This record gives sequence, structure tokens and C-alpha cells, in this order.
Amino acid sequence: MKNNIRKIAGITVGLLGIVSLVVGGIFIQQSQAVKSQIMDAIVAQRISTSGQQQQFILNTADVTNPPVVTDVNVASTVPVTTTVVVPPGTIVNVSQKIVGIIDTPAKVKLMANTLMAHLMADFAPYSTMTSTDPNRQTYLNGLSMVTALNEAQMGLGVSTIALGVGIFMLITGLGFGIIGIYIARRKASTS
Repeated sequence: MKNNIRKIAGITVGLLGIVSLVVGGIFIQQSQAVKSQIMDAIVAQRISTSGQQQQFILNTADVTNPPVVTDVNVASTVPVTTTVVVPPGTIVNVSQKIVGIIDTPAKVKLMANTLMAHLMADFAPYSTMTSTDPNRQTYLNGLSMVTALNEAQMGLGVSTIALGVGIFMLITGLGFGIIGIYIARRKASTS
């Protein structure tokens, strides 16, 4: 009787392991598909800059909360990010160069930051613009691009989380499988 219960428990844990392996594989596959879809959509838009070093004088004298400029090192294989709060009227040098089209997650983040720095340097804050301001549409177009790039960056982050969950599920599935086999094959104790 104990052997039958042990075998049933082992098979149940083993099946749980198989389900975990399948779910983990699906998570990994879907995370890679979403990442590929996002990057393909960005590359299809052929977003690029001249690759020149940029300098901005931020027009933030009337802003209560000064903007935050994030510096992403795209030359490194592991992005290094430094965030600084920029006081009004500060000159900001964006020394990273985006060469060619935007085709990596680090370049997506850098382009969003570069566009936001352009908007802050070239225009008054949106809340101060009147409905007849001729720069309003240009500002909104730039802000839409920044928002789209930030959403793409967020989607890439979520796909990375899904990849991590998939790997965790694979490891968990292997663990359950090994434990299930051990339980099912274990002999009943003689005590």
C-alpha cells in the first residue's frame, strides 16, 4: 500500500515537473518572440541621429522640479547608467554617439533621453504653451516619440523578466522531475 502511495506521489510530482518544464519553455519562447517583435518594429522605423556629440542648454527656469538626465554607456557590453538631477540653465553634454539606426535596447534608451533633452532645451514646458503656440505640435510629436521609445524599453524589460521566469520554471521543473523519480523508485522502508 505504501509503495502504491509513494509511486502515485512520485508520478504526481514528476508530472508537475513536466508541466513546469513546458510552461518554462513557453515563457522563454514568448519572451524572445516579444523582444524580437519590439526590436523589429523599432528598426523598421529607421530612427537615427547624426552621431554628433550633442550639447543642450536646458530651458527650465520656470520648472519646479528640474529634469533628470540619464547617461547610458552604449559602448559597454553591460549598460552603465548614471542619473543626475540637472538644475535649470545647466549645459548638458550628451557625449554618447548613436551610430546608424536604433537597433539595441541601450540605443533605445539613449535615443529617448536624447530626444527628451532636445525637447527640454528647445521648448518651454508643455504646461506653459498656449493652444496657439506654433511649437506645440513639434513638442507633441517629440514627446510621442519619447513615449514610444520608453514604452519599447519597458516592453523589452518585461520580456527580460519573462525570460527569467521561464528559466526559473525550467530549473523548478527539473527539480520536481528528479524528486518525482526519486520518490517513485524509492523502496518502502522495512520499519
